[in-house]
Amino acid sequence: MMETKKNVFQELALSVWDFKSYGTLIRNRGVKVFGFSALLLGIYLLLSTVFMTIQVAEMVNVFRDEVLSEIPDFVLEDGTLTMDETFELDEHDLFIHINTEEYWSDEEIWDIFDNYSTVIIMDKVGVAIQSDGERQILSYADLQEAMGGNRYTQDDLAILVQKYLPYLYVLIGILFFFMGLGSITAFYVRILMVSLIVLIIVKIMNIQLNYGEIFKLSVYTRTIPVLIRLILRIANISIPFFWIMDLAISGVYGYMALRAIRGQIQPPYDGPWDQPPYQGQGNQYQPPYQGQGNQYQPPYQGQGNQYQPPYQGQGNQYQPPYQGQGNQYQPPYQGQGNQYQLPYQGQGSQYQPPYNGQGTTWQDGSRPGQNL
Repeated sequence: MMETKKNVFQELALSVWDFKSYGTLIRNRGVKVFGFSALLLGIYLLLSTVFMTIQVAEMVNVFRDEVLSEIPDFVLEDGTLTMDETFELDEHDLFIHINTEEYWSDEEIWDIFDNYSTVIIMDKVGVAIQSDGERQILSYADLQEAMGGNRYTQDDLAILVQKYLPYLYVLIGILFFFMGLGSITAFYVRILMVSLIVLIIVKIMNIQLNYGEIFKLSVYTRTIPVLIRLILRIANISIPFFWIMDLAISGVYGYMALRAIRGQIQPPYDGPWDQPPYQGQGNQYQPPYQGQGNQYQPPYQGQGNQYQPPYQGQGNQYQPPYQGQGNQYQPPYQGQGNQYQLPYQGQGSQYQPPYNGQGTTWQDGSRPGQNL
């Protein structure tokens, strides 16, 4: 019965719940197996990217709205900053001081730098920042000149944020692209790792599969782990050491698949996996095969075209005892000349065997013509 070919979507479903189908799946051509892996990976990347984009867009919008709403009223004009609100924090190695009514000298700022690892100081004329050993002091006059020398308020900052916000989405898109490349690499690395696990299982179970078939089986075992990973990504759930669970699930699927198809390839395996056992030459699979030409009926012993064992005789006689036409001979035949081993039945004169003598004398001493 001819087997119905399955498309990749049907194989996607079969790889989840029908372990016996793996016997067919590992016979697929390499191109079809690659298409299956590309479909599985494509589903994961597409859906995860869509949901991540939605989540990131919401985060950006919330950030934008909160930042703009939390920006205090300020005026940057003539190199000085005026802002009604102040903020102070002095905790361990962190020092933050924002007060535009004050003025800090360079000596005071450097003294703070020496005593704290992280520093933010905003006074009337400038801002001083220290982080990870890097120190920078920037005056508002230089900042205003770089921005065109205009007067700036919190409304101008909101417009600036809205103007450059699309570039943030571009950066996020680039980040997603490199994340996608990482996911593709990780996907095929995990397949290689699973194939090594399946190879060990194959050796333990004493099943004869070549590495190409093992690799194909490993590809199809990735369906459930990838779908679970997709659900966790969409739900924004993080499980510590999930990669171990990921490989373990594929290993269990590989073991269950091998158990289901073991009867199709064992024992013994010598040749194409789906035609065991194979012993002989050409297209003969019926062991044992012994003979010449097109003869497959064991055991074969004889010469020429004779296949009926055993063959013993002379001439064209193959089936002892021999009974035919003309003179009948009862084997075995032993004698000389015209002497035949009893019983002899034929035509002409009848002679009483055995005949032992010379000339024309009979056994009873008479000669030919006597007592006839």
